[in-house]
Amino acid sequence: MRPPPIRQVFRFADFELDVRGYELRRGGQPIRLERQPMDLLILLVERSRELVTREHIVARLWGDDVFVDVETSVNTAIRKIRRALNGSPGGADFVETVSGKGYRFAADVTVSTVDADRPAVMLAVLPFVNLSPDADCEYLADGLTEDTIASLSQIDPSHLRVIGRTSAMAYKRANRSLASIGAELNAQFIVEGSIRSEDDALRIRCTLNRVRDQVQLWSASYDRSMSGLVSVSREVSLALADQIHLQMSPEGMAAVAARQSHDAAAYDAYLRGRRFWNQLTPATTRKAIEYYTRATEIDQNYALAWAGLAEAYASALDSCLHHGKASLLLRLRRKQFSRRCCELRKHPLIAVQPQVHRKPLQNVPW
Repeated sequence: MRPPPIRQVFRFADFELDVRGYELRRGGQPIRLERQPMDLLILLVERSRELVTREHIVARLWGDDVFVDVETSVNTAIRKIRRALNGSPGGADFVETVSGKGYRFAADVTVSTVDADRPAVMLAVLPFVNLSPDADCEYLADGLTEDTIASLSQIDPSHLRVIGRTSAMAYKRANRSLASIGAELNAQFIVEGSIRSEDDALRIRCTLNRVRDQVQLWSASYDRSMSGLVSVSREVSLALADQIHLQMSPEGMAAVAARQSHDAAAYDAYLRGRRFWNQLTPATTRKAIEYYTRATEIDQNYALAWAGLAEAYASALDSCLHHGKASLLLRLRRKQFSRRCCELRKHPLIAVQPQVHRKPLQNVPW
């Protein structure tokens, strides 16, 4: 009997590079990359921490007998790689330029093999419903949705694909059948959930549904105080992995556990900031910065909050390109926050949401 084909997968930070599948993924979500940048990324990752000369790059990508504008072609490919890796602050730091020589891939890389014959499962997490009497608790429902998506994405990205937040949130308050949503998202399983908050008491309910026959395969309720909310998404993810016969690696478990702050006040401030950030207006971005800042003041090792600050300040640069001092201040702050985020990312594998286009902020010389 022919042995099953083996697929080599490189992992660094929260990215995966599937060589045989010719695909770059973050948190299980594909990232589009053209052929030459993809070939160059594979070369750099295969030789992680080593110098890759321009001559070697040209020979690998174009061959010795093909004449190309080397400077322009290589620079363009590097720029596209950095852009693809830059969905989280500091992504460009993965590829270092060695002046006059070439490039070096600077991240720690691990290599794993997977059974290529085993099909991947597609799963969608619908927005958690806020059943609280207080409508202001919506940020808890949205935060739990994002955390559950991020945690599930760490389980086994080669065999479990999780629909991204942007696509999932489009179904918030949608009065649609699971069959219809599953068909649109090409998902085999759908997770639904709700949260009810009264004073300091929380009740979270979660269900796993199979799309093809709309059978509910699993359900659970979690009673927590506010201080216990941060652990719920991890518990839900592990339970769901068991239901669909997947096992989270020790590295994945460590990444999920380390992703959020264990300080309830810092976590609450981060969730409130994320809620404002996702509303896509200049005013709410300013509020997001206030809450992200509060989260980092409470927990100085909160990588996601530092990432949020860098992301928010980056959006402010759009409106300050022609305001010298304001633009310089914003660039310096974004660089500071990005550096802090990168320092902390050496330990937790944080999954930062892809950047989205925002309206330029007005009058922001913070």
